[in-house]
Amino acid sequence: MALADWSGRVLRESAIACHTNPELYLDRVHSAIRTLVKPIPAEGVLGAGVGLPGTIDRTSGRVIAAENLNWFGIDAGAALRKQLPFPFYYENTAKLSALAEMWFSERNGRQLRDFVFVSANGGLGTGVIINGQLLQGANSEAAEFGHTTLYADGRRCVCGSTGCWEQYACDLALCRLYSELNAHGGDGAAEVDATAIVRMAREGDPVARRALDETACHLGTGFANLIWALNPEAIVVGDWLAEAWDMIEEPIWRTVRSRVAGYYLSGVRIYPSTHAADSSLLGAVALVLNRFFTSFNPTEEGRSSHSVAMYTS
Repeated sequence: MALADWSGRVLRESAIACHTNPELYLDRVHSAIRTLVKPIPAEGVLGAGVGLPGTIDRTSGRVIAAENLNWFGIDAGAALRKQLPFPFYYENTAKLSALAEMWFSERNGRQLRDFVFVSANGGLGTGVIINGQLLQGANSEAAEFGHTTLYADGRRCVCGSTGCWEQYACDLALCRLYSELNAHGGDGAAEVDATAIVRMAREGDPVARRALDETACHLGTGFANLIWALNPEAIVVGDWLAEAWDMIEEPIWRTVRSRVAGYYLSGVRIYPSTHAADSSLLGAVALVLNRFFTSFNPTEEGRSSHSVAMYTS
């Protein structure tokens, strides 16, 4: 959670520990929002940008399905905005990360306009920007590439399908693979997290390095599909993928080059986000600022002192 000014500069940050009970968790977040904005007059807050997991209703902030959290039909928007006088805006966290990359990052002095942001924390999410606009689809549910089929007879996914990309390329998949390679049995996700595996691989642990290499190859297969389908100028990776980039770049590119014709790769770049773990948080800032500047009236006074509060799950 953070408070930012109208230019997107973060002024204060705070964190709320996750809780398995969504109602209790959201109540704690709501209280923290009230504390964060307490020193600011109500008219000084432009709005709250909210990053939510899974498939959501962007109008109300209702989480329709976030399978990895076991959230179904959770009215997060109502829980967060109760008794607060400023507007709330909602978006999927992976899409917010893409929005942050477009707003707050420049490569070679220019803004990205056609790219995919890939997040692999707590599942595999993608945010797609086409011609400077978020790809939303008919029901705002587009770009769920984590649930596209990588292997038709593969692992059962929490979405109900089999062989989904998410089952081979996210943090949970990496942890499961590490556990299996260590012959511990079970999924192993509770015993070690992706960041720890990245650290162990960097320190020379051969099992961690093998798990990271295999996961990188699965990532590369999914990236090849993204390139064929969307013809992006770039694929940007966040969270632990960005932390491990120096170790996973080579197997990812090796896989991509084996699956995509050379002429179709011309100009495509794949690289880590400079914002890494903060991408969705900055995207929540951008979400509010985008609404503000779209409806900005230059005759209004005092706008430059307004602030933005946002929360990301």
